[in-house]
Amino acid sequence: MLLIRLLLQRPKRIRRNEVVSRREFFQELLPLPRPAQHGNPVVADAEDHSVSFMPRCRPPGAVAEDTFIQQCVGCALCAEVCPAGAIVPDDQGMAMMDVNRQPCLACLDVPCSRSCPHGALKPLQEAWEIAIGRVVVYPDSCWRLTAGQDCGEACLNACPLAHNALKLYPGQAPDISNLICLGCGQCVKACPSPGTITIQPR
Repeated sequence: MLLIRLLLQRPKRIRRNEVVSRREFFQELLPLPRPAQHGNPVVADAEDHSVSFMPRCRPPGAVAEDTFIQQCVGCALCAEVCPAGAIVPDDQGMAMMDVNRQPCLACLDVPCSRSCPHGALKPLQEAWEIAIGRVVVYPDSCWRLTAGQDCGEACLNACPLAHNALKLYPGQAPDISNLICLGCGQCVKACPSPGTITIQPR
């Protein structure tokens, strides 16, 4: 019944038997609401060849996301030189990092950033220039705030910029500066309380 009602209500240009494409037919027959405008492109129609991108953590040296998705060709040269195997393809074949699963080792010479011939990654000279993601701390699950449990300052010991990016004060959750933090994820892996520290895309 719904299909019959839709056909009876179809636009005049279709009822006049004008030649329309398959895309135009469905757009006029079943008009879709205009999607909300966000920072990332939204897939509206398969024929548009548009791609919807979720925010990702990109390898060290990555240019701005809107430029990255145009420059990265998925050659995997950055992944080949990563000793940790931390660089993997996203669902579009472009380089990404899930540092909550496999941290970046923050290599001193940052070889991945210098391996890209397409301009998706800019060469970095030193590890302190790395800025993969933004750290988020959830104090409610931090062992330092839980009576009777001691983590042995695991996050501090794991941080490559300990006492700079990450500081510990008595009776407080880790104090991590996103201005200094590399977003490497080493503290995430070291933390004995899963979910207390996470890295999100910048």
